[in-house]
Amino acid sequence: MRQKRKIERLLPPTTDEYSFQARASLMKEQEFREWADRERRIKELHKEAVQAIKTDAKRIKTLRRMWQQRVAMESLMNPQRWKAISDSSKRASDMFAPRSMKGYIPGDPYASLQITPSALKALEETATRLRQEAVREQAERDRGNTQGLEAASAMLQLTGSQSRTVTDASVSLKKFHIRNIRERPETPRVEEVLPEDEAVQVAAVLLQRVLRGQTCQQRMFAGKQMRLDLINFLRAAEQLKDVPVEDQQVQAIGETTEEAAEVLMASIQGQAISETLDELAKELRKVEEERRIAAMVNLAERDRRMREAQESGTRQAEELLRAREDETFKRVMTLHHQTVDSYVEDILTASVEQAAKQQV
Repeated sequence: MRQKRKIERLLPPTTDEYSFQARASLMKEQEFREWADRERRIKELHKEAVQAIKTDAKRIKTLRRMWQQRVAMESLMNPQRWKAISDSSKRASDMFAPRSMKGYIPGDPYASLQITPSALKALEETATRLRQEAVREQAERDRGNTQGLEAASAMLQLTGSQSRTVTDASVSLKKFHIRNIRERPETPRVEEVLPEDEAVQVAAVLLQRVLRGQTCQQRMFAGKQMRLDLINFLRAAEQLKDVPVEDQQVQAIGETTEEAAEVLMASIQGQAISETLDELAKELRKVEEERRIAAMVNLAERDRRMREAQESGTRQAEELLRAREDETFKRVMTLHHQTVDSYVEDILTASVEQAAKQQV
């Protein structure tokens, strides 16, 4: 408002048409600038409200995901308790509709089979024939193995006789062969290492071992931190083994009560948050409507002031034009009167002179 008053003081006065047009254009630019500022502030407020709503929704989503993960972990720890909770939420479970008889009584699997004496006799004949065929196949298999062994032994004897013949021939020709003299390979030598270099190498090896151990330790710590939930779960499971069944039941009942209270509290919080968000959305729509109406009122007020300024400028211009025309008319009439007076005076002077001449 202070800046607006300062700008209005700096506007040129409406003395002529040019000043009026300059004043109107400056006022129009100022109005558009104010409108842009209002729009920017409205958008910033709307953005902040939307960001708050998104943050709340993200928080609720994170809480629900954490709750689901917790339920999944605890269902693995104590499935019977969660089975009881799921049964309590299902109307078709044994808790609400218990069965009168549990278990399964199978029927007689041989009741549907109809065995006649002829079929039994055929079955016995088939079994006897199968046994005879099995004995015959085993005898043929043994006979084939014996023949194969005899052929293999004959082949080995033939191969041994041939190898002995070749060995004798090679021994007789050995003295005519020329020996290939092989050169003795160079004896490997170990470079002499100074004590200082050896100390440096030992220090480097020690440093490498330390670095590798540190890396392994860091990797183990990272794995421990990554599986910390599983470690805690296993520790809790080991601790639960030493707890009596009655204490476990009491603890399970207490945890169930706490979880039910937490679920109830979460539902109440969700309902309250949803109502709050609904109320905030309504308030936001209301504020936007009020701002829209205020903007329309400001636009109407600006149009009215512009029309008033335009009418006042037009009125001043008309008054100035009328004053100029009146002044011009007065001057023209004064000139006409002077002209008429001089004309009449000239006529009278001429008449007097003419009368005087006639009398003389």
